[in-house]
Formats: sequence, C-alpha cells, structure tokens
Amino acid sequence: MIKLDGIVVRGLGAASGQGKYAVSYPGGTIAMQKKGFVALGVPDVLKWHNGTINVSLRSNVYIVRPTFRLDEFEWSLGEVETFDLLRCVIEHKGWNYDGYIYRPHPSVHAVHKADLVELVAEKIPGLSYGDAIKVATDKNALSFLPSPDSPGMQPL
Repeated sequence: MIKLDGIVVRGLGAASGQGKYAVSYPGGTIAMQKKGFVALGVPDVLKWHNGTINVSLRSNVYIVRPTFRLDEFEWSLGEVETFDLLRCVIEHKGWNYDGYIYRPHPSVHAVHKADLVELVAEKIPGLSYGDAIKVATDKNALSFLPSPDSPGMQPL
C-alpha cells in the first residue's frame, strides 16, 4: 500500500452536473455512468455521491492495474470512454472512506493535469475545497512521474 497526500480542489462540475454542465449532463456524468459500473459488478456504486472529489497531488499518477475497467462505454449519445477504477481508501480528518480512483480515457474533458486524480465514493461529511486528504491504494497498480512543480524538479 501507498498513501498519497493531496489537496481537494474544485473540478469542472461535469461529474456532479453543476454550473455550465447542468444542461448537458442533468444530474451529472457520474449518475449517467453508474449503470455501466453496476453491470460490471463494481460494489457499492449506488451509494456513490453523484460527483467526483478532485485531488491535486505532487506527482503525476497513472493507473496501470485497475481494479475494474469498463471498455468503450457509451454513457451518453456519442460519448464513449473507457473507465479505470482503482480501489482506494480516502482518509479525511481521522475517518476512512472506501472509494475508487476514477480515470476516464480518453476523457471528453481533457483538461486535467496528470497530477490531479478524481475519486468516487459516498458523500464525505465536511469535505471542502482546500482540505488535505490521503489516498491509500495498491502501490503496484500505479506508475509515478514527478510533476514539474514538485520540489527539486525543474521544467525542461
């Protein structure tokens, strides 16, 4: 296991259907994608909050061995993505919550940096933007490359 330190940051709002995405994705993309995860046999999907937790890390993180993969799922008309889910435990203010690192690819919202991960889980009480959290997961399921803004790293 490895524990990754991160900070909760604001996302685009598509996963929760907020802001400019309220019309395009009523209820959010997570609500629209749940049927695919249920069919794949992912446990506790229906307990997930209809949104993601966006976490900024100090390293670029790539899932190389997902717990679940949903290949080429058309979750909305013309929107086809592959989804990787990697089981994790989210630590926040002394409490642990089961969840998954959630990675759509190729993402229809390709604006995230590789040092930002999205998490899916039940709603976590008191979680706010700017909160420090830890994400514990299988270290062998991830590949890491330092972010250019990590201490000691210089951009090329």
